[in-house]
Amino acid sequence: MTNRVFNVPDISCDHCKRAIEEALAAVPEVDSAVVTVDRREVQVAGTVSDDAVIAAIELAGYGVEHGSLPEPAAPPRSATASRWRGRGTTPTVAPG
Repeated sequence: MTNRVFNVPDISCDHCKRAIEEALAAVPEVDSAVVTVDRREVQVAGTVSDDAVIAAIELAGYGVEHGSLPEPAAPPRSATASRWRGRGTTPTVAPG
C-alpha cells in the first residue's frame, strides 16, 4: 500500500470534499481518501494507480494540478563521493 498526495486547486468547500471522497471511495484499489480543504490536497492510500486517482477526481469535476505527483526519491550520496566530486581524482581508502 502506498500513500500519495495530489494537489487539487479547485477544492474550496465541504461539498468539494464530499464529492472527491465519494468518487475515490468507488475505486476498488483505494483503501482511504482524505481531502483537506484548506490545503487543497487529496491524500490517497492503496494500491491504486495515479492515473485511476486522477480519473476519479476529474470525473467528480475537479482537475489535478500538474506536478503534484510525488517524484521518486533520489538515492543518497555518500559523504566521501560528494567530497571528491569535481577534483579530478578518485578517492582511495588507506589500508588499516
